[in-house]
Amino acid sequence: MLGLVTKGRSKKIDVINESIKDFNDLSHIHSDGWGVAWFEEDMIKNKKAPECAVSSRLYCDTLHSIKSDILMTHLRKADPGMPNLLQNSHPFVYKSMGIAFMHNGLIHDKEELRRLIPESIQNYIKGDTDSELFFWYIVSIAKLEKSNSWEDILKSALVSLHKHISFSSLNCCLITKEALYMICDFNPESSQALQNPGYYEIYYSISPESVIVSSSGWDIPGRVYQLGNRKIITIKRHTLEYHTSDLLNSFSKHVQYSN
Repeated sequence: MLGLVTKGRSKKIDVINESIKDFNDLSHIHSDGWGVAWFEEDMIKNKKAPECAVSSRLYCDTLHSIKSDILMTHLRKADPGMPNLLQNSHPFVYKSMGIAFMHNGLIHDKEELRRLIPESIQNYIKGDTDSELFFWYIVSIAKLEKSNSWEDILKSALVSLHKHISFSSLNCCLITKEALYMICDFNPESSQALQNPGYYEIYYSISPESVIVSSSGWDIPGRVYQLGNRKIITIKRHTLEYHTSDLLNSFSKHVQYSN
């Protein structure tokens, strides 16, 4: 997962420079699909495909042609047995709300998560992934709470999911026309986290011209900070103002994890 907010409509490749190659190289492992979502003024756009990004001409052309000040990029590593289909590639977009979403991790109680989603919203589900269910559950929380704060909506969704499901990671990113939100929330006792320490960590770098936030596995340019587990970073579009907050303040004492 990679998120970027810049001052002005610069090309993404200009900001990340040659380091983007390191991110693209992750697609040799995360080879089951790619997707990009961005805003042109207040209109959300996206492209994705169920193919390896590093060998995709469409991915390269898309990456180099975008002029936007806020965007996200996802390289997919499918869960075992999960179909490699377009509808299973991230990001997931809901144009009526003007949002795009991506997730990195495994939710074990997939059918329980589906049951948490109202039937009226289940009609929007197109693919087979737990990540898409996660997305539409967040949409259902947004419709229920009618809040103007996406940070509060995301926190409410996570509080509920901690009560009802088990998971390896709920790491995710959401963009709106106003801000980018990245969450680091993983189970440190999960098999993936134990086998590959640092796998679920989230990092960000800040400069006068941009804020980059990303999952691990490549060298993010600039001075890099670790977000920390169970935290959220909010980055405002246009101004680059940002803040982090501790999700622990939102959660109940009963947190359920599963390996």
